[in-house]
Amino acid sequence: MAKTKDKFYWNRKDTAELFGVSIMTLDQWVVRDCPVEVVKLKGMKKPQKRYYIPDIIEWKSNRSVSNVKQLSLEKERTRLAKEQADGQSLKNAVTRKELAPIKLLEISLSEMAVMICSKLESIPLKVKKNLPKLSSAEIEIITREINKALNEASKQELDFDRAEELLKKSS
Repeated sequence: MAKTKDKFYWNRKDTAELFGVSIMTLDQWVVRDCPVEVVKLKGMKKPQKRYYIPDIIEWKSNRSVSNVKQLSLEKERTRLAKEQADGQSLKNAVTRKELAPIKLLEISLSEMAVMICSKLESIPLKVKKNLPKLSSAEIEIITREINKALNEASKQELDFDRAEELLKKSS
């Protein structure tokens, strides 16, 4: 270590040892813009390459942040590419009619429910017409049972937690 003005400079060998790297690695750092200064120290005939440790520490910390940002950017690009591939795969499945959008299913099921309700509600009148001997009390029992079934059906919701299990059963 040598001093010039207010700075302490280190030679190649001591700097490499301080950072726990080989002299070749230190030389590669210099190629990658690690700060090195050419200084003329007392007692030397010509200027020499020397290393100011605080500058190297700052350079290394900036490179670490840059590397982390680069890794984060690569990770984000990978994630986005996967999302795009998954999205395209879903679009293809919809095109092949293997999947349907939830909104389409909701509309279809709603229309089907209206049709079923209409058919079920007409049953008591049809029964009365075809079986005139049934009493009003018996027709009322049929109407009540149909209404119970309609009420139960109206409480049903899509069970996403069981989706996989239900899909396996239907296959």
